Amino acid sequence: MSPNGDEIRAYLGRMFNNALRQPGMHGGEMTLRLYLDALAFAHGQPDTSRDIDALKKYGAFSSTGVQGAFRALLPGLESSHPASLESGLQTMAASIYAEIGRRQGWTDFDRALTADEHAEMNQAISTWCTRDRSMSDLLAAFGSPSLLSGSSNPRYPKTLIYAGEAPETPCLSFHVWNSFEGMYPQTRYPEPMLLAVRREGGGFTGSFMFAPLGQQVRRGLSPAAG
Repeated sequence: MSPNGDEIRAYLGRMFNNALRQPGMHGGEMTLRLYLDALAFAHGQPDTSRDIDALKKYGAFSSTGVQGAFRALLPGLESSHPASLESGLQTMAASIYAEIGRRQGWTDFDRALTADEHAEMNQAISTWCTRDRSMSDLLAAFGSPSLLSGSSNPRYPKTLIYAGEAPETPCLSFHVWNSFEGMYPQTRYPEPMLLAVRREGGGFTGSFMFAPLGQQVRRGLSPAAG
């Protein structure tokens, strides 16, 4: 028996959310956009063209997509191992698509922050970014994310997205980085390190707070540089 409309929408929603969590396993940014367009069609809504136009307006979309905007913002990552660079950029881009999906009600979060939790985190991150932090530091300070994007390999780059209960509350995305060197499992750092926190909304470049490591990468220096 052919699936009905509700079953098709549920299937596309599951696939979109799986791709947000492991974009590298599902074809990366292009797949995320295709799933969004398919969900929009299944729900009788316009495709993502308007969302992409908004991303372009705010500097979050280049000729090579959202990944290209992140790549231009963080030129120092070019010295990273190719697998790390690709997987890291994919998780960064996934955070943008998660926000688009959230506005439509299609992004499924594992937990939502209360208004008090979100306000406390939003207030803390400017001070928190003044020194380098590990992913373990992040989890100890703020708890598990609303959505974790990235490989199940604990050494790979990831993006941790924290979303509030209220839909109008901006997501906070923590981009953590690591790069393989030589033969696996040697890495630059014992675990991923914080590059930056991105607050949803407004101009792309101005939405970031950079940790010291991220400031180096922003200046075009290798993540391993002092």
